[in-house]
Amino acid sequence: MRALLERGVGHAQVRRAIERLRAYGDWPLSDAPLATTTGRGRPRVVLREHDAAYVLSPRGWQRFQVRGPFSYSGPAAFDDRTHASRL
Repeated sequence: MRALLERGVGHAQVRRAIERLRAYGDWPLSDAPLATTTGRGRPRVVLREHDAAYVLSPRGWQRFQVRGPFSYSGPAAFDDRTHASRL
C-alpha cells in the first residue's frame, strides 16, 4: 500500500484495488503482479495477467495496450518505466 501511495495513487484507488484483487489472497497488493502508470494525470494501478495488462478504473479493470517495459519481482513490482495506452 505504501509504495502505491508514494507513487501518487489515491487512497480510494488503493482500496478499490484491494477489493478487486481478493483472488490473490490475504495480501493482494504484495501477491498480485502490479505496476503503476506514469506520464499524464494521476498514476493508476496496473495489473498484469498472462499476456495482457489491465488498468484499474472506477468501473473495474480495463484492458490496455502496453508500451514499454514492465518489471515484476514480487513486492518490488512497481516500475517507474511503465506506460499504458488504451487499445
